[in-house]
Amino acid sequence: MESVKKPRRVQYRCKRCQKTDRKGRLMAHIFKHHVPFDQAPFSCSLCSFRCQTQQHLIDHITKYAPHVKEAKARGVTDLRRYLIRSENPYTVSEADIERL
Repeated sequence: MESVKKPRRVQYRCKRCQKTDRKGRLMAHIFKHHVPFDQAPFSCSLCSFRCQTQQHLIDHITKYAPHVKEAKARGVTDLRRYLIRSENPYTVSEADIERL
């Protein structure tokens, strides 16, 4: 019986530190390690999570169990109060990564 090889995922490289990973994970890496907290388009005031879209941040604060638990303990019903939108956002683009 022959083994079937899985197709390799396309890898990308961070142009700042040479880290390689899948595109989405590399975008998250860039926000976490190379973009100042106040320049991330959207961030969570409960942790250091940063992202490019408001929907990603809403998903983070409503599905990340420690945040849901913390909000419940504080009696907070509207988790959107933890959303922070930057006034001077940096957008991660194709120029920040390169396809291998």
